[in-house]
Amino acid sequence: MGRLSHVKGVSHASVDLPGIADRQAATAKKLLSALKIPIDIRVEYAKTLSPGSGITLWASYEKEDEIDPENPITLGSDVLGERGKPSESVGTDACLKLQQLISANKPTDPNLADQLIPYIALFGGSIETSEVTAHTRANIYACEAFLGKIFIVSSGIISSNGFQNNL
Repeated sequence: MGRLSHVKGVSHASVDLPGIADRQAATAKKLLSALKIPIDIRVEYAKTLSPGSGITLWASYEKEDEIDPENPITLGSDVLGERGKPSESVGTDACLKLQQLISANKPTDPNLADQLIPYIALFGGSIETSEVTAHTRANIYACEAFLGKIFIVSSGIISSNGFQNNL
């Protein structure tokens, strides 16, 4: 997968919740500092119709000692704030999700895996993900309902020759 090079993110909140996005970001930066890589989490406030907050984090990897800006390997996590949930918990939860993905050392996060299934069904290929989610299995089921049995799923690796190769 390469070497983890940096983590970026956006912590956001409604202007009706002053300080919330700052606290989410500060917590995330503190927890992620253990990675000993650059951390850049932007803080944003916006006028909204209803109050709310959230944080999105993404980790980028270098390929062979250089970052490929056209095709980066990126893993992401996000968490939305909830009424009564401390800002620090929102930042912590996003960090824990991201750290689990980093520890799994798989190049496709579970949220991206299910979106790639239709492309793999049509054109073939394989992906390696840290978790085969219910959404991923549902997309495989839907594709195979139209195209026949074309996928193999084993230990987080999902592969297919594509339907064109099965004709």
